[in-house]
Parts: sequence; structure tokens; C-alpha cells
Amino acid sequence: MRIQGGRAALWSLPAAGLAASLAAFPPPPVAAAPEKVVVRGDLGRRIDDYMTHLEGYGFAGALLVAKDGQVVLAKGYGLADRERRIRVTPDTVFDIGSITKQFTATAILQLEARGRLKVTDPIGKYFPDVPPDKRAITLHHLLTHTSGLRSDFGGDYDPVPRDEIVRRALTEPLLSKPGERFHYSNAGYSLLASIVELLMGRGYEDFLSRNLFQPAGMLHTGYRLPQWRREDVARGYVDGERRPATLDEPWAADGPWWNLRGNGGIHSTIWDMYRWHVALEGEAILPAEEKAKLTKPYVPQGEGSKLSYAYGWGVATTQRKTRLVTHNGGNGIFEAEFRRYLDEGTVIFIASNAEISGIQVSGRVARLVFGVEVPVPAKVVPLGAAMLARYAGTYQLQGGDALQVRRSGSRLGLIANGQPALDALFCSDDAARQTAEALNRRSVGLAEAAAKGDYAPLQKALGGSVSREQVRAQGDLLWDAWRKTLGEFKSLKGLGTQPGPQGRVDTTLRLEFERGAAYLTFSWAGDLLDDLRPLGHPPEVSLFPISAAEFTPLSADFGQAFRVSFLMGRDGAVSAMEVGGESCLLRARRAGG
Repeated sequence: MRIQGGRAALWSLPAAGLAASLAAFPPPPVAAAPEKVVVRGDLGRRIDDYMTHLEGYGFAGALLVAKDGQVVLAKGYGLADRERRIRVTPDTVFDIGSITKQFTATAILQLEARGRLKVTDPIGKYFPDVPPDKRAITLHHLLTHTSGLRSDFGGDYDPVPRDEIVRRALTEPLLSKPGERFHYSNAGYSLLASIVELLMGRGYEDFLSRNLFQPAGMLHTGYRLPQWRREDVARGYVDGERRPATLDEPWAADGPWWNLRGNGGIHSTIWDMYRWHVALEGEAILPAEEKAKLTKPYVPQGEGSKLSYAYGWGVATTQRKTRLVTHNGGNGIFEAEFRRYLDEGTVIFIASNAEISGIQVSGRVARLVFGVEVPVPAKVVPLGAAMLARYAGTYQLQGGDALQVRRSGSRLGLIANGQPALDALFCSDDAARQTAEALNRRSVGLAEAAAKGDYAPLQKALGGSVSREQVRAQGDLLWDAWRKTLGEFKSLKGLGTQPGPQGRVDTTLRLEFERGAAYLTFSWAGDLLDDLRPLGHPPEVSLFPISAAEFTPLSADFGQAFRVSFLMGRDGAVSAMEVGGESCLLRARRAGG
């Protein structure tokens, strides 16, 4: 997740140069004809069938798949705007997050091809008064996240101008020496974008539009210049609640402020991103020598990682011993992933705006493309609000634990009250129960230490992939935000551990403050902590109707996890529910029934 006084400006464009730059902004491109939906051949139909099933479980987004130079699927699923009932189409515009970085990297390499700079240049060539500890930082270090700079120096939408982000980057202590370690740094890419502006005397987006997007035929990509119709831009949703579109956040007149510019926030469509792939296949954007630099694996992305970082791209070797270049981007609302299998003629681009992340779905789509079996969930059957409401209530398990059911839009939400209830729900065996209890204790210990300002255990749990300084900076921001909203911290309690996505398990804690509660989920991959997610409510399992009285959640691998059947008494009222998995079946009696 992205976590969030100074001296006078270091420099500014002369007034005449600024006016010329603004005058040079290209006019908005003439709107192209709507991009068509494509579902081609057996592969396209199989992927479309899978995505249509996922749409029933809440996926909303757009997907393009191409193989051997032919697009086999380009289609939208779900709603881009739920309130206005606007569906996602191939023309829907999405925030693509950190995929923005490859455009910044390409701009730098294009300037190198023109002789305007070298990636080996130290940053002192472009920024005055670089302190001694940062004089060894080169553009290559910024491109590969090996500069030692922190990732962020504030929130994405803080009104931070260009000179201020440079000042913060140059004055804050480094996490490691330049070239020593991989530390993902959004700020490093903001510095690269500022170099583009300083060298060219025009805005960053203006340069991208003239030199990358327009030559590639990308008429719908950028920050501000495309001037999209509002109905073409996807809205974001989290837990069913509408969130502001990125374009509705506080931005400068010419695009986002500089905590985001150059490293995130670009908007695009699936067809435009395919055009970008096609342009990179040729030499319309970069000559061969510079193009090779763009996807050359330079440094592992953390200790033991199978993914290396190039310039704005991750690079990996597949199980088939082929090259994959990829990058994803997201802000917890909009999620996108770009996969280019260079030796297998395959491209996948997906973007989403709701609860099911396109980043998670992209891996399943890749498996379908390469002939690997993927579980397909049962088809969802829509039920009316009255039918759903009759199932809401508390259901008692044998032993006193409870399962709570509530209506949540077009589905039900199921909350397990503690670890025993979770164990019953997911049919946990003895080994799974022991693992869950151990992770519950460990997560509580990490949170208790962090509440006291001790982040060493948390940094160790992360496997050393993130520096203690970075853990402290992000942790302090989170705790400060909680205390500002909810008052002083009082206590915490473990709510239990349950299966999570991609083979991980999630442990959730409830944190009590003076004026309310917050929730924190630890995502574990074996013994290592993979992620931390703050929540505003207790986690619940979404149940989707597959018949009038039968429901199923979407499992971590997007298959079917278990089924829930509601039972009726002689009076026709709901009396109990049965939860069935492959290895167990349990019954919970409705309280008061």
C-alpha cells in the first residue's frame, strides 16, 4: 500500500518559457470511433466465459488478450459507474497506477537516444546543491529503484510542486547507499519526470503526448490532455462504497501534484495499452539499443525475489523458460496489470475499479492462455432484496461461537466470530488450527510492539526486504492517522486467521481507540509477512446466490470455496444454515429461531 517548511524554490522556468510551454500543448485529439468488443476463437470464448462468471461475483473492469499478433479478447465487464448504470467497455478509461513508470523510463531513454542525457549521469548534473550522500545517485539508480531514496514523501494528492519534491528527496536521509539495495521509490520516478521537464522546457505530460502517445496512436492516454468525457472514466468502489475518481482528487492545473506525477496516475484504455505494446515491438518510440535497456533485468526486486527490475518494468523467467516483462499499478481502488510474454507472442492487459483486483485476475487469465486448468466458480443467480434480507441474522454453532449474516447489496456478508468459528467455516484440520493460533499470537505481538513505536519485529517479519526506516515511516503515518481520527490507542484483540489470496493466510486484529475501532489484516506467506492492510470494518466473507437458498463465496483462487444452504422450518421461516466444504459439513442454528 502507498503510505503517506522548506527553503525557496530551487529553480523555475522563465516566464516566457512557461508561456511557450503552455502554448505548445497539443489540442485535444479528435475522438476516435468506439473500439469494438472482440471475442475471437475458442481461446477468446473460454476467457470470456471465465470473466463473465467473475463478473457475477463483483469483478468490474476491462481485459485485452492478444496472441501471435491477433487480439483474441477485448471486452469490458461490470459497471464503470454503478450509480449511473454505465457499463465498462473497451473504451472505458482507467487509472493505471504505477504502470506510469514505464512511460517515464521510456522518455528518459528517448532523451538519451537524442544525446540530451545519459543514464549514467549523476543527478547533480540536473539538480543544484545535491548533498554529499546523494552525489553518487545516477539516473540508472532512479530507474532501477536502487538510489536509496524513500518511496514517498507524502500523500498522492498533497499539493506538492516540483521543486518541493526535489527538495524533500535531496534533504531526507537515504535508506541505503546508492546502488546498494533495491528500495521501490515513487519519488525517484518523480525526479526523473522533473528532469524531463527541465531539459525540454515543457510539461511532463506534454512531452509524453507528443513523443510517446501520439506516435503510438494512443489518443485516450494521459493526465489532462485527452479531455475525456466524464462518462468514459471509471469510478472506483471499495466494499460497495463509491470513491472519488483520481481525476476528481485535488490536482494542479496541468496534472497531479508531484508526489504522484511521473510515478503514477496516468489514465488509459485497454486498446491504447495494446497500441503501446505494438509501438514497443517496433522502433517508432525507441531505437533497438535503447529498447533493450528498457527490459534488461538489472537488479532483483528484494532478497530472494524471482522478479528483477529493469527500467519501469519487472522481468521474470516463466516456468516455460520464456521471458515475461510485466508491471502492475494500483491504489487500493483501481488496479491494473500489464503482461508481455516476449518469446510467446502474448499480451495481457487488465484494469479494474472494484473489489476484485485485476492484478489477481491477470494470473488466472495467463493460465487460461497457456492451457492450464483454472477453477470456474458457479454461476450467480440474482435475488431480490427481500429474499436476501430474510437470511440476515445470527447463527449459533455448537460450542457457542456464532456466524453473523447481513445483506450487503446483491449478496450476503458472513462474519465469523473468532478463530473457532473460522476453523468451522473453512473446515480447518489440526495443523491448520495450530498454524492459525500461532499467527494470531505473532500478529498481536507485532501490533503491540508497533503501538509502542518498536518496529524492529515488524521489519524482521517482512524478511528484511523493507528497511527499518521505511517501516517506521509508513507505520508512524498509519498510527498518526488512526489517533487523529479515533483518539488514543487502548487495546487490541486478534479476530482470527483465514485463507487469503494466492496461497496466503490473513490474520485480522481489532484495535480499540478512545472513539472507535480500526482493523488491521496481516497477510502471511509462510513465515514471512507479505502485506499489511488497514480496514475500517471487520472482514467478512461475501456470499453470492447460486440458487434461491444456496450461496457460495469466491475462494482465494477464484474457484468455489464452500456452499451455504439456508434451511426452513415448518412455518416457512429460516431456521438454520448448513455450511459444506469438501471435507466437512456443519449446521448453525438461527438465534431466536
